[in-house]
Amino acid sequence: MLQQRGLSLVELLISVTLGLILMAGVVQMFLGSKQTFNSQQAMSRVQETGRLAIEYISRDVRMAGYMGCPTRSQLGGVSITSTLNSATTFRWDYLTGLRGYNFAAMSDSNYMELSALSGSSGEAIAPLLNTDLIQITSASGNDTPITTLKDDTNFNTDSTGAVANGCGTGKNRFNGLCEGDILVATDCIAAKVFHATSITESGGSIKVFHGAASGTIVPGNSVDTWGGAASSDYSFGPGAELVQMQKIVYYIKNNTAGQPSLWQWVNGKNSEVVEGVEGLSVTYGRDTDNNNVPDVYESASAVGTSWADVKSVRIEVLVRSTEDLLPESQSYSFPMGAAAVSAADKRLRQVFSATVGIRSRLQ
Repeated sequence: MLQQRGLSLVELLISVTLGLILMAGVVQMFLGSKQTFNSQQAMSRVQETGRLAIEYISRDVRMAGYMGCPTRSQLGGVSITSTLNSATTFRWDYLTGLRGYNFAAMSDSNYMELSALSGSSGEAIAPLLNTDLIQITSASGNDTPITTLKDDTNFNTDSTGAVANGCGTGKNRFNGLCEGDILVATDCIAAKVFHATSITESGGSIKVFHGAASGTIVPGNSVDTWGGAASSDYSFGPGAELVQMQKIVYYIKNNTAGQPSLWQWVNGKNSEVVEGVEGLSVTYGRDTDNNNVPDVYESASAVGTSWADVKSVRIEVLVRSTEDLLPESQSYSFPMGAAAVSAADKRLRQVFSATVGIRSRLQ
């Protein structure tokens, strides 16, 4: 009787074939699971990016034009002024609470104006073409109470302590304020924007000087003195406060990795907010019949010079994944209601939108 040892060639081939079939199934399951995981992860990132982009812009839009107590009383004859030099230029205009821009070509005058502005690191506001830009100005941050009636050139407040080098090497921070800050003095009667050209501490008291600038303090103030209690100009005393002014610009440009991102320009400093935001479209709700309710939404160019009539803002952002994920190109509409277009790549895209009211303009 013959005894068989090992496997025949036929049996070996069958075993190998069956093993390959099983391995192919396992690999297919793995690849399918990986594709599902990547798609879900990309969708989560797109949704998180869209949510954050909308939240950042909405938060600042709500506060557009805020100047403290007198904000809601501007139509009642309250004086809101600025002593800044070049106060009508884009860079130093802190009285226009909200303004938008459309960019259609490199020769666009708006594009030329903004691209010439430099950030603290030398970067300019240089948005991608065919995207919108929104500028928001408001009083922001902690307030500093004014404790005694101001004199000709200084505001006076009690010291809460100095932070050594809080404003840079060799420059202390007093009561949260720094020399060179753009501030607003505000009470329920008036508000005045000015450049704090000097801040000093003596005997537990802080003096915030608003005279003309010298050296590297730019832009400085157009007037050296406001006068004291007997002045024809308005004087601020106990009950008033000093608040830092903030000018924010949201726009779209590519980051160093070549990915489009939402950027934020705050008082001359650029920073990337979230990566993957490919488009920004903003329309403005105007009150054209004076009933305090927005009745028409228009582009920035259609608003023209009627920015004081804007009561709300409709924000739309187009977010894309950082890599190709889809089996074929996606069709999408941006802004919403526009004709559908087919993407040139296979990235996942989604549009997010929100309509935000400007608190200081809605009674």
